[in-house]
Amino acid sequence: MRLEKTRARYGTGDFLKLNKRKCNISIELVPCGADMLKIIWCIGEDRHTFRASSVMGYQFSAFVGAMYQLYSEGSDTHSHNRGTGHKASFTYPGGDASLQEDEVRSITRINWDGEGPYYKITLDRKCKHWNYPVKDGEDPIEISISSTRNDPYTCTVDGRDLCYAVAKAYTEVIKKYGFYGYYSSTGGNCNGFGDVIDLHMLLFIKAYALNVMEVRKLETVWKAKRGWEHAEGTSFDKEIELLLFDM
Repeated sequence: MRLEKTRARYGTGDFLKLNKRKCNISIELVPCGADMLKIIWCIGEDRHTFRASSVMGYQFSAFVGAMYQLYSEGSDTHSHNRGTGHKASFTYPGGDASLQEDEVRSITRINWDGEGPYYKITLDRKCKHWNYPVKDGEDPIEISISSTRNDPYTCTVDGRDLCYAVAKAYTEVIKKYGFYGYYSSTGGNCNGFGDVIDLHMLLFIKAYALNVMEVRKLETVWKAKRGWEHAEGTSFDKEIELLLFDM
């Protein structure tokens, strides 16, 4: 197979413009050993505490997957996302009178089982179909939480703020426990299950929260002179820089 030469993509020495900011949403992840993860989620003055058992189901990775699938990146609608413990549905104008002609409604759902308490969380977002994430302006997401122990709770938050809180939570827990330590302490040291961090999804959420979507830019690494075979890549240096950034 003959390959067509492509230009070098990396090594420019450019750094990302990353800036911390205040956010009225915070999430703290506390691995508890055995098979349990405690999730403390504050939205303004409202505080919610969940326990998610890796034996009974998925943990915080399910929430990351649910957030990821609310968005799209051009022709990548994120609808191929599977096996992350959440369910997704999409509604178009013909099936929802509240939608404009070029809008789509994305709804994702996850469940956390605390081996006693049980929680259901729904995320509901309207967006322009096939478009990139919102660059400026509002990005409302409606959150609904129900459980076997508390009254139902609903609120609307900004999508970029929620992504910021999610990315900050995972960044802090990775730096405190390490990848294997976190996995082990959320169930891997007990029954063989633990919370597996999907770096690809985390990097998207963190890039969107910090407004550095250039990290997601795909460029050709190689392609055949004839035929369809080719491969694209992203900047590993920028991905690592983004991953390490404290929020």
